[in-house]
Parts: sequence; structure tokens; C-alpha cells
Amino acid sequence: MKYIFSVQNQREISFTYEQFLALIEVNKQVIEINKKQAFRIEQLEQQLAQFKKMMFGSKHERVELLNSGQLSLDINLGGITPIEPITEDIAYTRTKTKEKAQPNRSPLPADLPREIIEIAPEEDTTGMKLIGHDITEQLEMTPAKFYVKQYKRAKYSRPEGNGVAIGKLPEFALPKAIAGSSVLNHLLVSKYVDHLPLHRQIKMFSRIGMTLSDSTINDWIMGSVNLLTALNDRQTHKLMQYAQDGILLIDNNLIENQIRPVAVGRKNYLFCGSHESAQRAAIIYSLLGTCKLNNVNPQDWLLDVLQKLPARKANNIDDLLPQNWNPKLQGVL
Repeated sequence: MKYIFSVQNQREISFTYEQFLALIEVNKQVIEINKKQAFRIEQLEQQLAQFKKMMFGSKHERVELLNSGQLSLDINLGGITPIEPITEDIAYTRTKTKEKAQPNRSPLPADLPREIIEIAPEEDTTGMKLIGHDITEQLEMTPAKFYVKQYKRAKYSRPEGNGVAIGKLPEFALPKAIAGSSVLNHLLVSKYVDHLPLHRQIKMFSRIGMTLSDSTINDWIMGSVNLLTALNDRQTHKLMQYAQDGILLIDNNLIENQIRPVAVGRKNYLFCGSHESAQRAAIIYSLLGTCKLNNVNPQDWLLDVLQKLPARKANNIDDLLPQNWNPKLQGVL
């Protein structure tokens, strides 16, 4: 008996019954081989995933794989003679480095005021002798706060109707403003040294109980810098001396380095607002930059100058220039 099959409707194949049985047997073998290969592929994929975890996974995953013994490659090593390990004694000398000394904490400045807090032992010290104190210091600060300086001038009536005698007010930096020299000093240094825009300073003032308008602050800044213009005019004149003497250097690298911080302020307050405002900014930057060149504390210098300059004549201000200023004479008119 013959069997006839049609393959893809193209041609017919005929074979005997015995050949048909043989084909069935071959098909079974192929199916079995495919199952084994599929199982082997699954094993290899699992091992590959484990090796990826071993190489790229977290430390926790690597430890779990090592402890579980799942990294076996199932490689048959039969017939391979193991090599006996060779042992060798090695002696060496190790130089032990000294432990890095812990950095000592720098003492706090001695000129800072101290608030002394006495702490006694909890037990009764009656009959004991005090042998000393163990001192521990911590740096603290008091947030900025406003206060009012009130000038109370006594008034006396002269006899026989000859008028009134009254105490004389000191000269103020801005006579018509409510801002004293310390407030003006804080505004100028914060803006032109610390590069803090005025609108941020106004918010800071508001947090500590003083609400001020933009126009008021701007007027204070303008008046303060106008007062300092006399100092700047003297310096500018001296800056031109290089044109009269060939020994003096025209190189301006020092100036270039000094104006680098101005870029920080320029980023925080992009515009000066007007040509006059830009000139005032140049004046205050020049004076504060001179303080830096001469290692003068700009805050101390400016406060002293704002207090002294209103009472000085234009021909008597050389000692107030940053390079001539003597901090020991601060507050002495």
C-alpha cells in the first residue's frame, strides 16, 4: 500500500507504510531534541541573568547569589587532574603610619563679649573647695535689630526775656532723614560689598519690624554717596598723576582684579536706573575698593566717615580717605 501526500499544493509525494512509520519516529525524536534544547536555553538564560546580577547588581544581590551557590556552570571536569597548590612563605616589613592628628578647634576671638553662664554641681558642695572651672565656649549671635537714638535737648529760658538756650544737635550725615549713620552704613556695605540688592534689604528690614519704601531707601543711598563725593574727587585727581611722572605705572591689573566682585553685584541688580545712579555706584565702589587694598574694614571706615564728614570742611578730609584712615581714632572728631 502506498500513501500519497500533497506538499503546499505543488507536488505529490508517495511512500510506503514502513516509510510512514519511520517518519513518525523521526518526528518524535526531533520533538524530543527541541524540548531538550528549549530547556537548555532556559538554563543558560537564567545563568546569564545571575551573572549580570553578580557583575552589575547591588551588593545585597551579589551576596545572595554567592550564598545560594547558584553560579555553577555545570561544566564536566572529569578526566582533568587537579594541580597540587604550591605554598611559599613570604616575610615582609610594614611601616605603620601614624594616625592623623585630630585638628584642634581654633579659639574664639578674645575681644568678643562673653555671656557667662555659671553651672554648679547638682550635689551639695558644702565643705568642698573650689579648685577651678572647666570652660566650654559656643559662638552665638543676636539678629540685627533697630533702635531709636533720641536726642533730648534741654531748653532754658534766659532771664529778662532774652530768648531760649538749647543744646546744639550734632551734625548728621542726612539732616532731614530719619536714618542715622549706622543704618546708612549697613545699607551701603550690604549693597556694594555684600552685593545684596535693596529690595532684599527692604524685606529683611520688614522681618525685624521696620517697613520702609523703595523711594525712601533710594533717597538715603543717593544722599550718602553725594556726601562721600568729596573724598572720591581727591582720589580721582591723584589717579591722573601717572601722566606727569614716567616712574608711575600705567598698568591697571590691580584695578581689574578689584572690580571683579562688581560682576556679582551686577548680576544681582542688573540696572543702575540712570546715568547719575551709575556714577554714584562708581564712587562708592572706588572708595570701598580702596578699603580692600589697604586692609581696612569697610564697615568700620564708612560708619566713622559718615559721622565725621558732615562736620568737616573740604580742605580737612584727607585723614578720612581709606588709605589714611586710622581705626584707633574712630569716633574721635
